Amino acid sequence: MEKFIQKICNDLVEQYKQDKNVLGILLFGSAARNKFDKYSDIDMSY
Repeated sequence: MEKFIQKICNDLVEQYKQDKNVLGILLFGSAARNKFDKYSDIDMSY
C-alpha cells in the first residue's frame, strides 16, 4: 500500500477509534487493491 494511503487510513483510525458507535472502518475499491491512479478516490465505510 502506498505511504499516503496508509497515512490516510491511520488518520481515520485515530479519528474514530474512541467513537463507541463505530465498530470498524473498511477500505475498499482501487486503493485497497493497490490499483489506483491520480483520478482515483478513496472508498471507505464506517
